[in-house]
Amino acid sequence: MHKCKRFVYLFSALFLLGFSDSAYASTQNTAAQHVCDSAAVQASRISNVPLSVLKAIARTESGITVNDAFTPWPWTVNSEGRGVRFSSAEEAIEYVGLNRQRGVSNIDIGCFQINYKWHGANFSSVQEMFNPYQNALYAANFLASLHDEFEDWTKAAGAYHSRTTAHSDLYLAKYIPILEQLDQAPGLGAMQKKRTTKTNSFPLLIGQSGGSTRGSLFPLGASSRGNLLISIGGTN
Repeated sequence: MHKCKRFVYLFSALFLLGFSDSAYASTQNTAAQHVCDSAAVQASRISNVPLSVLKAIARTESGITVNDAFTPWPWTVNSEGRGVRFSSAEEAIEYVGLNRQRGVSNIDIGCFQINYKWHGANFSSVQEMFNPYQNALYAANFLASLHDEFEDWTKAAGAYHSRTTAHSDLYLAKYIPILEQLDQAPGLGAMQKKRTTKTNSFPLLIGQSGGSTRGSLFPLGASSRGNLLISIGGTN
């Protein structure tokens, strides 16, 4: 009888411990799912890039369904066409480090999937590239420079991915439906889609070298990236 009670108590304790871990993980996921959008709000205010455009780009780049909502994920990494999402920045940073040790530099990082090979030199560290605000601000200023060139947000979004028409068209096929859905959301539909022309406040985007194009996050002619794999808490 006593052994039975002890077993019940032990089972209950283990169950509660497991529930606590699950609840903690759920809380982490809930917090992380809003990080990219919060960063996009700040970046939009500074760069004058429409918020709906930034949110649509982020979802096209790193979108995942969390708690029944399709949202960008801050700890997303795409290396050599294989995408992985982690539950923490530390895990994502470690994964990038392991890939760099193998000599891999074509790595996309964070909410807006900034490419390490072509843009990493414009950040102080991989950690900074994963910083949602820095990631979003870099993407926003890059989009702003593309809008100055193309004078159209859709064309700018396509060039954000690639200047190669075949690749940008595939990208826009995903981006446009997401943007349209966001534009129908309360508070975003009425947003002004025109941006006041201003001096480039992001000089690091000028004069990119190393084979990348001046107006794309990827080199001219690069193939489009593979679909991101869903992997929260580890790699697949």
